[in-house]
Amino acid sequence: MRTQLDSLYDVETFRQQALSIADGIYFPLSKAGNSEGDSTPSSWFRAVCQMKAPSEALDYSLLAFCATQIRLSGETRISYDETVELYNQAISKVISILNSPSIGNSDQSLAAIVMLSTCELFLFHASTSWNAHAQGISAILRNRAVYGTHSQSWVDLCRRLCVICVIQAMVQKRPLLLEPYVWRQHISPPTEVTFTGLLDLTIDLPSIMASAHELLQGDVDSVDLPFYINILLQKYHDLDNWRIQYQERTWAESKIPVYWSVPARASNPVDTSDEEKLFPFALIFSSMGAARHKSTADRARNSFKGQDSEYPLHTSICINDLANLQHVLAFPEAVYLLKSGDGCWGTPLHLAVHLDSIEVANILLQAGADVIAGSSEHELRLSPLALAAREGNKRLLWLFWKHLHSKPFTNDMKELEMCLFQAAMNGQVPILRALLGWWEWTAKTKNDVLLWSARSWKFYSTELLLSDLSFDQRTMDEALGCAVAFKPLLASKLIDYNGDDYVQQQLLIALLIDAGADPNGDTYGEPFIIIAARHIDLVGALKVLLEKGADPNASNHEGKTALHFLALPTAMHQSGPPVRINETAIRLLRSHGASVHEGDTEAGATPLHAAALGSNLKVLQLYISSWSIEDKSKALRTKNRYGETLLHYAAAGAKCDIAEFLISQGIDVNGIGETDWTPLHYALTPIKEGSHLNSRVKSTSEATKMAKLLLSHGADPLSVRAEG
Repeated sequence: MRTQLDSLYDVETFRQQALSIADGIYFPLSKAGNSEGDSTPSSWFRAVCQMKAPSEALDYSLLAFCATQIRLSGETRISYDETVELYNQAISKVISILNSPSIGNSDQSLAAIVMLSTCELFLFHASTSWNAHAQGISAILRNRAVYGTHSQSWVDLCRRLCVICVIQAMVQKRPLLLEPYVWRQHISPPTEVTFTGLLDLTIDLPSIMASAHELLQGDVDSVDLPFYINILLQKYHDLDNWRIQYQERTWAESKIPVYWSVPARASNPVDTSDEEKLFPFALIFSSMGAARHKSTADRARNSFKGQDSEYPLHTSICINDLANLQHVLAFPEAVYLLKSGDGCWGTPLHLAVHLDSIEVANILLQAGADVIAGSSEHELRLSPLALAAREGNKRLLWLFWKHLHSKPFTNDMKELEMCLFQAAMNGQVPILRALLGWWEWTAKTKNDVLLWSARSWKFYSTELLLSDLSFDQRTMDEALGCAVAFKPLLASKLIDYNGDDYVQQQLLIALLIDAGADPNGDTYGEPFIIIAARHIDLVGALKVLLEKGADPNASNHEGKTALHFLALPTAMHQSGPPVRINETAIRLLRSHGASVHEGDTEAGATPLHAAALGSNLKVLQLYISSWSIEDKSKALRTKNRYGETLLHYAAAGAKCDIAEFLISQGIDVNGIGETDWTPLHYALTPIKEGSHLNSRVKSTSEATKMAKLLLSHGADPLSVRAEG
């Protein structure tokens, strides 16, 4: 392609080559836009490659775009520098035409900009150079909005560009440079359940998130943050409603599910997992099943390539050599081969599920393959039957189900139940609905599937179960406890949570409470409110619990409330460290009436004592921020049941800033409790929960610094304890 641009070339042939390259990278082949004229994430690219008018800027941009995708796919060795060189050549061509309104405002010029904008997201993902580029885009679109007319190609390209600009703005936590109302002029009036409707919903998100981010960077009061949280939750709720309606409409029209992100060999810069990379700026594809099928097939071929493979059935399946498959199955060794697997892809029947091949599955079943065997050979320890439920493959699941019941059934309920659980845990609602009607499930199994759905934070699975089945109070409360906590770690890998997970968790908690679950329940004596408060990532669950009536002062068996735990740094993630002060949770609890005067059962220590021991001055002041001066003064003089003040605790925790503040408020530096210990005694005594979280004692230097501070304010070094 590069050689062609150095001489006379056929424009149509060149652009079809570009389309062919993209088709070879993404899975599966793209489809054209729908008949209603509503552009999709694919129509922009096909429309570009079908443009007839010559444009040097467009063709150089197509070359740079293809080079970028090939580099990301890892198929050939195109270096970063070489890719950037092609990008720079293309952008120079674009810049040269922008000064000419007649050329710069053409559909071809906008197409070139769209190409380069996509390249930028991968070549310069965190680059501030986007700002200048975005300003240029804004100027072009403002001019076209005033003076020009909008062709269908122009509208398609603007929709594509809108997606890119929204993503880039959200990455940079900035509002769109081009106002939403101007974008809406270019993408045409939205209609319900169309791609344009989706863009109309997302166009306002960058400015909302930018404002929220700015708010979080400053010292904000407790009223503002929930305001933005509520706006964002409503936005995500609207987006999810659109997704559901679009998926239902597509299914009704074509009986295929919708795949929202595209598995490809190209890496997305924001992906952290090495498996199933998602490439969000690619072409649209016909279905989730087809895209997953192609992605899985490619990885499977790499696993079983070569004629000398020790898994001849797997190899035949991967290359779709059905003749050789049947030939191998005719040998006596076939009985063994049907049960064999590599520990990852499983048996040949597992592989048929991964590849969505009903023809292969039929051949294997006729040869004696077992639909409920071989789980030990599969990476997820699932039988082919359960795997089909997990993957949402209703055709194969029904085939296996009929096959299983066509012969004397051993009544292996474990495998049947696993199908139900896998469907619920993976949000396969159509499969779950079908399975509920295919068998008479026991009450225990019904309870268990609700619990697994709740543990997996699957709102839609749980919604179906609650609408079709009934559950007792104990099961409902247990399900709520599962929904509040993190998902269980069922494998060695940590779970990579995303925004959709947390939105589903919050919707799920509200759903269960509205259906009768008790928000004041507990898990092994730990109230739900405390479970949610003890991890920063679960602050959304805490918010919903409080809004749905959970007692902010609920205590555990030690008499500790959520504010006791929040006085110390809490873990951010399920995996534990790093730890931070969970200020948002504190504000939420205080705004719902959480008390700082609740004493624990051991010593009557309040959350204020805990804050003085293990937090910082900002948190201590946050605990009493809404009170009058008189009430604050009383709170700062709070004592535990042994007469120990906040200053005793601050000294024990070596919290110099808190100690200095308390002394300035008139707290007696030589105050004693029932044991005659002064703050100075505590400062010089090793104690856990000092400057660090969990079993770390304060250092000698910290203790010395605290003692010097107390002495400088008049602490008596000769004070003697009761025990001498």
